Parts: sequence; structure tokens; C-alpha cells
Amino acid sequence: MFLEGRNKELLVALKAGMSQASGALEFEKAANIRDQIKAIESTLEEQKVVSHKKIDRDIFAHITEGDALLIQALFIRDGRLSGAKDFFFRDQILPADEAISSFIAQYYSGDRIIPDEIILSVCIEDKDATTDWLSERKGRNIKFFYPIKGERKKLLNMAEANAKEAIRRRQDAFEDKQILLDELKKRLHLRKTPKTIEAFDISNIGGKDAVGAMVVFEDARPDKNRYRLYKIRMPEEPDDYGMMREVLTRRYKEGGPGISLPDLILMDGGKGQLNIAVKVMSGLGINDIDIAAIAKENSETPDRNIQGQAREKMPRLAKEQGERIYLPDVKSPIILKEGASPDLFIRKIRDEVHRFAISYHKKLRGKIKSVLDEIPGIGKTKRNILLKHFGSVEKINEAAIEEIAKIPGITTSLAEAIKSALQQNNG
Repeated sequence: MFLEGRNKELLVALKAGMSQASGALEFEKAANIRDQIKAIESTLEEQKVVSHKKIDRDIFAHITEGDALLIQALFIRDGRLSGAKDFFFRDQILPADEAISSFIAQYYSGDRIIPDEIILSVCIEDKDATTDWLSERKGRNIKFFYPIKGERKKLLNMAEANAKEAIRRRQDAFEDKQILLDELKKRLHLRKTPKTIEAFDISNIGGKDAVGAMVVFEDARPDKNRYRLYKIRMPEEPDDYGMMREVLTRRYKEGGPGISLPDLILMDGGKGQLNIAVKVMSGLGINDIDIAAIAKENSETPDRNIQGQAREKMPRLAKEQGERIYLPDVKSPIILKEGASPDLFIRKIRDEVHRFAISYHKKLRGKIKSVLDEIPGIGKTKRNILLKHFGSVEKINEAAIEEIAKIPGITTSLAEAIKSALQQNNG
């Protein structure tokens, strides 16, 4: 209520609550409410008085820059400035008055406070209809103003000044991102500035349950609407390189003609993953995209493609010596530095694709656990033993009852129950 500017209503409610608590001899509760009231009143005293009229007003000023539109809102409650917010719209094709009219309709369509006055920097065509609609919702008349002088004009000027500052901050942020991308281009010796970056990772929980993940960064910001997950189709045993080959092929081949391509492909992995990406793209006839791979490793790190028990039997090696970027046809990797902006950014992308892959990995793993956990007699220990031995739920389902019953702790009757439950789940 406070953040919405409903200060009078809030204080009345709190004071009533304090009286009720005091009357019920709940003095500690009453004291806590009293402290809340004092804190709110103190904050209200500090808010800037911007109007002699103690009414609620919303002010909307706008500024355009190229095809972009920024609408700056100021919220006046009881004559005090209670808040401000800017709304930014890219690729705006409507005239400013039509865009603001549409914005006002959408803004007040939700559960928002409708003020006594709405002050705008431009006259909207459907003002009368909008006034009637908002007045009906509020329960009393509200008014629109397009001031050219007086107190309301001063408030509008204040909103316009805020709008100019907001657009300047956004421009500075955009320029900072451009600088960052230009630095990344130099750092990785890329052919062009990586405006669009697609990063890939594999999350493997055995056989058919492995997934690939792709995240997209546009102008140095994640574009989550373009994130993709790929459930690995290959039937053979887990193979990181084969999985990545499948994911890349599906991403860039199945997209068909006119597919949008990134400026940079980033692989989570070492030289092996880099080479796979280069071969896939070359095989698809796509040779004008920069490719890089990021890996945590030292000179003795075992190949990621070694799987299962063979990998577990590898000796513990020396501590990792940092993160490296591998590039095609470049013998020595780039060692990432601590604190350098492009290096921090490349780590951020790697962390994001890893997080995205792992989140889906956990979701699938949760589904696997739920199937086994629903079987009476299967606890955490037996479930883990089964998954470790067979590698996946599908493998358990394919196994004979006699083979399942050979697992320590699994009786023939329990093996039959497991087979029955898995077959019903698949059916």
C-alpha cells in the first residue's frame, strides 16, 4: 500500500490495528505497529512537496529518439512525489499520441491506483472515452490535463527532465555495451563485433536422457525468448562430442533457408568441442561465423569424452590452472584474466548456458526419481543403485526381471513390481 501511494489508507488501517492490539492488552504488538506508523510518517515528511494541492496525480512525459520512445511517469500522492518510473519501447512505429494513448489504456487496465488527475505531454485522440472509462473504474470523475503554464506545467517539466536523464542513461549503457563488445572482438581476434552470441553446453545424465542447451546474448544481454533445449536423440552410449555434433547440426541445419545466424558461437568445452563445431559448420557450408570454446583445464586434464568407469579410474590430477579460450587454427589458448571486462563477460555467458542446461538436467532427473520413488519398496539407496548399475530408467525397463533381481537388495517380487511400474509409465 505504501509503494502504491495509498498512505492515508495505510495509516488509518495501522492506527486501527494499534488500537485493537492495545485494547486486547497485546502491548508488544501495539508497540511494533506504533513504530511502523512513525517510520512511515517520517518517510512521508522527507518526500518532496511538489504541489500545494493535496491530491493524487500521475504525470506522463515522453521523449523520442530515432525509432525509440521513452515515457517517464511521476506519481504524486497528497501533493508529494511518491515515485517515478520510466517505460522504454524500441522500434516504435506509431505516432507519439497514438503510442501514449495505447500505453495509458494498458497501464490502467491492471490493479493500479487511478489518480484524480492525469497530466500528459501530448493530447490523446480518445481522451473522452478514456476519461469515462477511468472515472467509472475510480467511482468518481478524473481529469486529463495538457498544461502549457502553471503548477501542472511545472510538474510536466519535471517529468520531461527525468525523461531526458533516463534516455541519457540508456544511451550511456548502450555505448558501454558497444565498448564491451568491441573489446571482446579484439580480445578473441574475431572478424566482426559479436552483436549476437549463441552458446552451447551438454548436460548428461546417461544415454537418452542427455540434453543440449543453447542461450543467446543480443547486444551483451541475454535474450531468453530465444533460448533452446535439445533432447539428445542418439541411442549409443554417452559421447560428449557426438552429442554436441547432433545439437549443432539440429540448430543450424533444421532451421532451413533464411535461418538467423549469430556472429559468435561459444562452446563450453576444450579443443575437442571446438573442432566438432568447426567441422559441423564447415559441413553445413557456414564459414563466416566466429567460433570459440571456453574450458577449465590444465595440460593434464583427462579428455571429457572418456566416459563411465574409465573416467573414474583416471588418477586425480593437478589443480586446474584457470580458464582458457580456444580458437580455430590458433595453437595457444587465450588465458582469461581476473577483472577484465571482456573476460568477465565471456564467463557470464558460459555460466548462463551451464545454468540453463543443469536446470533442465535436474528437471529430467527429478522425473526419473519420481517414477522409481513411486514403487513400494524402492528407497533412495536402491534407486541410486539401480540407476548406477543400468545407467537410465530406459535400461532398467529393457532389462529382464532376472537381471534386475541380481541387484543387491532387489528381490524377484520387487523386480517384477519395478518392471510393471515402468511399463505402465511408458504406456
